[in-house]
Amino acid sequence: MTVQPYPPIAQRTTSPGRPAAIFGLIALICVLPAVVIALGFNVSLPLPSAATSVGALRGAFTHSTLLILGGILAISSASLSLARFMVRRSALTSVISITLFWSGFVAIIQALTVDGAIYTARDIENYIPFTWTITRHLNALLIFGAGVLLLWPRRQLALLRPGFMLGVFALFGTLALTLLGLASYLELPQTTRPEAIIVRPWDLPALVIFAISAFGIFPRIHRRYRSHFSLALWLSILPLLAAQLYLIFGSTRIFDAAFNAAYGLSALSSAVIFGGLIFDYVRSTSQEQHLLHTISEREVRIRTMFEGAAEAIIAFNTDGVIELWNPAATLLFGWREDDIIGRNVTTLLVPRAHRPYFTDQLERLVTDRTSRNIHSYALGGPFDIVLLHQEGKEVHVELSLAASGQQEAPIFTLFARDLSAQKQMQLRMTQMDRMITVGTMAAGVGHEINNPLTYLIANLDLIEEAEDEEERDHSLAAARQGAERIRRIVDDLRLLSGFQQQPRHKVAVADALEVALRMTRQLIQRSASLHQTLAKTSPVLADEPRLTQVLINLLTNAAHALSARPRHENRIDVHLLEVDDQVIIEISDNGPGIPTEIQEAIFEPFFTTKPAGEGSGLGLSLCRQIVESFEGSLTVESKPDEGATFRVSLPRAAAAT
Repeated sequence: MTVQPYPPIAQRTTSPGRPAAIFGLIALICVLPAVVIALGFNVSLPLPSAATSVGALRGAFTHSTLLILGGILAISSASLSLARFMVRRSALTSVISITLFWSGFVAIIQALTVDGAIYTARDIENYIPFTWTITRHLNALLIFGAGVLLLWPRRQLALLRPGFMLGVFALFGTLALTLLGLASYLELPQTTRPEAIIVRPWDLPALVIFAISAFGIFPRIHRRYRSHFSLALWLSILPLLAAQLYLIFGSTRIFDAAFNAAYGLSALSSAVIFGGLIFDYVRSTSQEQHLLHTISEREVRIRTMFEGAAEAIIAFNTDGVIELWNPAATLLFGWREDDIIGRNVTTLLVPRAHRPYFTDQLERLVTDRTSRNIHSYALGGPFDIVLLHQEGKEVHVELSLAASGQQEAPIFTLFARDLSAQKQMQLRMTQMDRMITVGTMAAGVGHEINNPLTYLIANLDLIEEAEDEEERDHSLAAARQGAERIRRIVDDLRLLSGFQQQPRHKVAVADALEVALRMTRQLIQRSASLHQTLAKTSPVLADEPRLTQVLINLLTNAAHALSARPRHENRIDVHLLEVDDQVIIEISDNGPGIPTEIQEAIFEPFFTTKPAGEGSGLGLSLCRQIVESFEGSLTVESKPDEGATFRVSLPRAAAAT
């Protein structure tokens, strides 16, 4: 079962479904103060005490309240952004948190200065517009620079280090204190022109920079990052633009309606960002809870699958140290989980003779994973191997390997399926097929034995009737020759009757083919003529009895496949040759051939085209298994009415080693 990875939260946090509606709402709020002013309403907060109702005092109170409110919201947003950055190392939150911190810190210091809590401004009439102009330009440049930085390809810079960011916070805090402190003591220029159309021309550059950011840069940032936070950043620039417009074209003096509206919209900008962050955090927390729940459920499912798997599953690191061991592995190898965890898989489970092969498979898996740049799972196998039981006995298994984790330190997982019962079944099937083959040839073998036996008896009779020593010796030699022929036939039968599989050794293919031809000669000669082309070939690594069985099966099948026509029209050809490093045996007949649609099916177990009771359907399946166990191949070529050719290809002994 393949577990699909859960998408990262950053990829799942999308923008709200209706950003156009939110955009329209923010724009409406920005226009609302102009309507209120046009209708003649007062745009000021009521003083806490009814005893003082002077407009200037009420305006100063509104100004300070809005400054502190906006500053608190901006610093709160900066803190949340910094916290978000500490968790996710997001470039977006890192650069924005610096901008928000600057804006909030300046607003609070400015409010405290106006109230005389930190500095005492010499000229409050020029101090407030001048410091607004300076800080707005710095804010606009910071926002513009942050946007350009966030659009820069793969640009992370040093901002991704928390220590660097905290240092930047301290730097901007010092800069705000210094700028506002100097402005409170210096002789400041007049930045307001009440009689002109453009009342505050010094604020025009900041307006242009805000407009470029709002309509050119931050829409692209939102498309790149696609989160509620990025949308809030984009929308927060609209109140800043509106605030600049109110001041540039509408505010003729400090604390008037347009002035208060501008500071209110500045506070609104911080509120929009703060709201976007809160909403993003709520969505992220909800999705993280869902993610944790999903992970927990999948862990339970994976654990259930791991514990209940029929295959032995063993995980180990690059040093071979076992880290996971399921119950099926205990059943297969005997070791309990508590006894095996932390021990070396190669030392405990792999016989010494098979360790180089096992290690080579692991190295191939790592090499293949690296060359193909696979980051998840890379699979190897399956292949047959012998492993060790806790009691020391050998266990035949089919092994598959998987590598996962980091390229430099992968985790290997071993999947082992017990083949012991299957091996025994294969041996029994092989023996059964041998018996079927011997039974099929019984009549021919009987005839083959009968000829030398008759010859032997006749010569024994001649010995009894011989009158001189020379005639007796001649008959005795002839009788011995007949007995030797019978012994050879019996040896061939004994060769086929061996039940246990033998280790591979060098085998002369011509010798195995000669035995197979002797055993099937009578069967073939009854229905066809036999033609042989036997070249001298190199030996192969095989098990001679099993190779002989393959050749007998192929010769018998060829004889059975011939049409019921006169013997001289049927033909079986046997070729033995060596091409490059392959020894090839071809057995051909000129029978009706094999239909194309079943040419692969004939190698499946229990598939047969013979009538019921005349074939087991195991012969060709076992033949292919045997040949492939010798690292060779068994194939067929056939066309309708043109006969069939079965080809056995085996690597010569020098190439196989």
